[in-house]
Amino acid sequence: MTTSHSFATQLPRAFLPPLSEGTLTLSMLFSPGISPEESQRNGLMAERSMN
Repeated sequence: MTTSHSFATQLPRAFLPPLSEGTLTLSMLFSPGISPEESQRNGLMAERSMN
């Protein structure tokens, strides 16, 4: 019992990888049939609104 307890206390407490602060990933969903120009315009507006 003591051996398993000491092993468990050595396990990492966080299961998430370290985050790279300052990085943001934005995913956008558009309706099928959207034009490339409109998609580009919407993407630029989203980027600008984040600054």
